[in-house]
This record gives sequence, C-alpha cells and structure tokens, in this order.
Amino acid sequence: MSKKTIKIFTLIFCLTLCLQFIVLSQEPVSGAIHGIVQDKMMKGIEEVQVTIMGENKTCYTDETGFFDFNDLEPGNYTLCFFMHYYQTVQKNITLQKGQARGVIIEMHPIITDMPAIKGTTKKVTPVGLNPDLSNPMESADVYLLYVACAGSLSEEEFYNSNDITFPYLPVSKKKNVLMVINSLSGSAVDIIEWHDNVMPLRLAIKDRKILYIADSANNITVMDTERNNSVITVIPLEKKRNGYLIEDIATGNEGKNLYCGCSNLKKPVVKVIDTTRNIYVKTISLPALKDNSIGQPLSIVTHGQMAYVSLATSENGEVVFINTAVNTVEATVPVEKNPQGLVITPDGKKLYVANMYSKSISIIDTFKKEVSDTLNLDFKPARLTITPDGSKILVARMGSNSVSIIDTDTDSLVTTRLTGREPGCIAISGDGKFAFVGNSGSDDITIIDMAKNITTSSTRPFYGGTPLSIVVK
Repeated sequence: MSKKTIKIFTLIFCLTLCLQFIVLSQEPVSGAIHGIVQDKMMKGIEEVQVTIMGENKTCYTDETGFFDFNDLEPGNYTLCFFMHYYQTVQKNITLQKGQARGVIIEMHPIITDMPAIKGTTKKVTPVGLNPDLSNPMESADVYLLYVACAGSLSEEEFYNSNDITFPYLPVSKKKNVLMVINSLSGSAVDIIEWHDNVMPLRLAIKDRKILYIADSANNITVMDTERNNSVITVIPLEKKRNGYLIEDIATGNEGKNLYCGCSNLKKPVVKVIDTTRNIYVKTISLPALKDNSIGQPLSIVTHGQMAYVSLATSENGEVVFINTAVNTVEATVPVEKNPQGLVITPDGKKLYVANMYSKSISIIDTFKKEVSDTLNLDFKPARLTITPDGSKILVARMGSNSVSIIDTDTDSLVTTRLTGREPGCIAISGDGKFAFVGNSGSDDITIIDMAKNITTSSTRPFYGGTPLSIVVK
C-alpha cells in the first residue's frame, strides 16, 4: 500500500472519529418533567402550585391541569403539589441523562365536619370564611389563633405611616379586625372590628391568657382571652403626630413588662409598660448605628432579663442588647442589611437574625455578644419563629409562597414548605406540633404539621385584611 493511500485512509479515519464526536456531543444531556394534575373524576385542576423541592423551581398548572419543567440535570427530584383546600401531594422522580418523564397526579379536597371548641359558648361567625374547611388534625389538636388583620387606612394616615417605613402596611378595602380562629375548622369563633382608620399591627400574649394588641394609633389594648375577650384597658403610648409607630412588641422581665419597639426617623425608642399595673413606665433611647445612620426597631424578642432589638436600614443593621432589670442599653452587635425577624433559643445562648436585604441569617453568641456564624441564603428572609424545644426555626421567604426550616444543631436549611402568597408572620403551637403562617398576599393562614413535615391546609381569605401578626393560645 502506497504512502498516499495510507494518508487517505488515515484522513478518512480521523474524519469519521470527529463526526462521531460531534454526534455524541449533540446528544441531549438535560431532561424534563411534565404531567397532569387531576381530581378523582380525571378533570384537570388549574392553578396548582408545583415546586421542585430544594431547586427553587415553581410553576402552576394551566386550565387542563398540565405543568412542565425543562432543562433539568440528571438526578433525584421531589415534586410538591399544593393547592388551597386540597391535600398536599409529594412525588419522587429520578431523571436519567436526557430523559423526559411524565406523571399523572391525583389530588383530593379536604372536607370534614366542623367541630365545636370545648368550653366555648360563642357562636361561630363564618363571615367571609369557609365554615366547613378543616385540616386533617386529630380532634385533640385544636388551637385558638389570634390574628391581627389590617385592612385599610385613610389616605392621610397611610402616607403618614409610610413616612416611617413600616414594612407591611396593606392597601386594601377590607376591615381592620382582630380575628379568633379555630385551627381545626379554619373558621372564626370571634371577629372584633377595630377602630376606623386604625389597624391592629402586632400581638403578644402573656401566660397564654392576657393578649396585648399594638395598633397604628400607638395604643396598646390589653385583652383577657379567658373572659370573653373582654378589654381590660387601653394604654396610649404616643401621639401619632410625633412620628412614632409601634413596629413590634414582646413581653419580658418574667412577664412583668411589655417592650414596644417604636420607629422614628430621628429618634427610635423602646417604650416599657408595667404589665402588673398596665401603665407606661419608661422610654429607652436606641443608639445610632456605627455608620451614624438611624435604624428602625423592626423586631424585638426577650429572654430572662434581656431584650434584643433589631435596628434596620437598607444598607446596614445592628442588634441592641437591653438589660431589662435596669432597662438600659448594654451592648450593640453589627449584623447585615435590613435585619427583620429575631428568635432566640430556649437556653438563651444563640440569637438568630434575618437580614432581609443581605439574604442571610446572622447567628449571635449572646454571651460573647458577637456574630458567631452567618448562614447565606438564596432568598430574602423576613419573620422567624422557633419550636419550643429549639430544634427548628421557620423562616418566611419574602416574595415567595413558602417558608424554609433551619436545623439549629447544624445551622443549615433542611427543607422548604409551601404556604399561601407572601408569608409575613409565623407562630408555633405551645406543644410544637403545628406551625401557623399568616400570608399577607393571599389574606389567609397556612397550617404546617411539624411532626409529619407537611403542609396540611389553609383557611379561606379573611373577612379582615392582611394578617400582620399571629399568636397561638
């Protein structure tokens, strides 16, 4: 065989290899998951929220119940199907390289009889609610939820309030009410309409009996939940024209005081109420931040003889330590941008701070008075709550339809649970079994079974407006 022939064969062989490489390189790598969500009559369900857990991917079914995810890498996926008033469904799917998988999901509505609450003589007031909605709790697991629902302000009040950047003021035409919800039925057992153009904003409860309601007129209403929700007294804190607005409240100093974080463009403060006499006793001035900017006290928590206040600006943030035995500022700890929610572990050793604009959570060692760790996130954290045993923290994800759960042993995210639109406030039952999430975008409450780690149901939209605060009795 001549050298020329050998060169030709060699060239043909190399070209063949190149063509094979090009063909192989064009084989699809990414995969897809699509399917239909339907009821038991095989009718497609529209607007079901379909989420790939841990992947930050969400879509909604169309009018035929169809959904579709594309450009998925090979691997194992868990899909969660959520719809108000339907049982939540999860589906595990394994994708091979370049594979497209199709699934059919059947969802069932949640409908049971509405039980009576033991020891309650009040009639159920199902105004604008669903009287037959319930979730699959056992009959023993019945809780009373107190929810501050803010509807609307007058135009003048609304713009005055916006001057001091209260972050959750709603723009709607619903009523300003305090609602008492039966957690099992999802219905109201009491609806207390608030004053015209005054919104209930924040709630705190003492001994699961005495309820404190801070409103947009800077009043603290004291209510006895065991005596027909009767008003004990109303404590005025400050005239609205002076520029203060109560951002958050918390009982402290062994329940002897109520601490009220009040925002102001020039001089934010914490006002202290003696809860034994129900009178105002002291104002604690809050310091400027290290960069001399003025932060607003968006959240406050207490433990033992300490109170912790988050001071927030759009570019910075600090946490103020207040010694409640003498009601003075003891220290400040720098955190990150726009700290919102605070929670503290039951032993008082670790304080978690949700830095909304930095997409992070600062973990403060309260003994050393310094940040010991920072958990970086891919979403904006807002409000926080912690289980009674301190093992888990729930984080409201701003701009989403979900909350994330943090394991406090590892200080890492472990799962995400679906909620209604724009979760803004969270509370956990005293036994730690259920979490209740107030959704400011859909005006309802989502219920999460903490033991089973599933979202069980949601109430219908409230007669009142946006849920801004919630406590469990």
